[in-house]
Amino acid sequence: MSTSGSQLLGTAATAYGVIAPLSALLQARQMLARRSSREVSVRFFASYAGGYAIWLLYGLSAGSTPLIVVDAVGVLCAGLTLAVALALRGSLARLAGYRWPAEIDPEMRLAPEARARIAEAAALPPADQDGLLALPMPLAMRDDLLRIACANESFGGGDLARYMNLRNGLSRPRHHLSIAPFATSTSVPTPALRVIVLLHLFHPEQWPEFRERLSTIRGGATQLLVAIPEGFEAEACIVDILAFDAKARIVRVANRGFDVGSHWQALDTIDLRTFDVAMLLQTKTSSHTRIGPIWRRNLVNALIGTPERWRDNLRAFASNPQVGMIGSAWHQSSFHPWTYPAMGEVLRALQMPTRFDEIKPIHEFVAGSMFMVRAPLLAEMHERTRGTIAFEPYELLGIARRSDESLAHAMERAFGLYVRWRGFEILWRP
Repeated sequence: MSTSGSQLLGTAATAYGVIAPLSALLQARQMLARRSSREVSVRFFASYAGGYAIWLLYGLSAGSTPLIVVDAVGVLCAGLTLAVALALRGSLARLAGYRWPAEIDPEMRLAPEARARIAEAAALPPADQDGLLALPMPLAMRDDLLRIACANESFGGGDLARYMNLRNGLSRPRHHLSIAPFATSTSVPTPALRVIVLLHLFHPEQWPEFRERLSTIRGGATQLLVAIPEGFEAEACIVDILAFDAKARIVRVANRGFDVGSHWQALDTIDLRTFDVAMLLQTKTSSHTRIGPIWRRNLVNALIGTPERWRDNLRAFASNPQVGMIGSAWHQSSFHPWTYPAMGEVLRALQMPTRFDEIKPIHEFVAGSMFMVRAPLLAEMHERTRGTIAFEPYELLGIARRSDESLAHAMERAFGLYVRWRGFEILWRP
């Protein structure tokens, strides 16, 4: 090959070598647009940047201008893309010395024994076969862990006053738990509110239990909307639902985002603003706690445990315009360090502040996502997130279920947060 031909080929190779690593910036741009790096391999970009760095050192030692130019651009582009991925996961901030509020905020600090138990639990192998990672944790250990840490929820079956004292006395929880007792008078008439009941029927075998509870509220201006994942055998259950309530609407939904994703799809089929109150229910097992039925009953009983409780909850909405949500006091939760990218993604979609110091004073939610809420507030959340939040398919939610890292878990926390951010109160029922 002639000298001119070699020079031309060298120039072309150098030009391509400069342009090629710029393609990595397209990935960085996509991550920034989605505000998430969950679909990107950090290890790949780390090795990618490392390779360019080694070649850059070689070019410097050899005094080769083309190698220096190409690999300097490669290190810069790969490094920027890696930095974006790490920043969206919080890792870059930690490398720079940042620590999550749970580690430095006295109001969020866990007792040393709680940290030890959390580490012990995290080291346990998964117990189930479907990738959902149920921790084989003894009941006493789990219950003790929650009480010591004052972390998310207590699972009932005991003295609520004693739990409230523990909840408010240990580890200095962010939100003082106060109970709004049910009224004892039955002379006040039930307000004529239009109510939509959304039931996520992931476990059709639990329908008889919910049918019994829903029988206390059947009739009037109450609409039952049942979401059943596609492909689930539930024909007999559907027949029984329609026999129970001929007006009930049943929709098949994609199995995405646990109960929250199903509710979101079901809401696409109705005009939520034609209702005053929405009640979200789900057939919950929570095998990772081993006491899921107690958790489920606590959540449901606070809403429709008896006809009197149902009526009193409706009266609370009708008589106090500041009440935006009602949930079980056993499952009032506010302990969360906001370490997951999914939380920021949901807050941005809801057009809410994302700084922790802005969120901290109003952060509380119902752990378990069963509650009553003013329908216009839920409609706002649904409209703001439609088309921007794509809940993960069930098959991809294994690890997320253990770590609370999914978009559905983030939305669970956002329900109560949005209510408080809009200036309403959450009423915690026994």
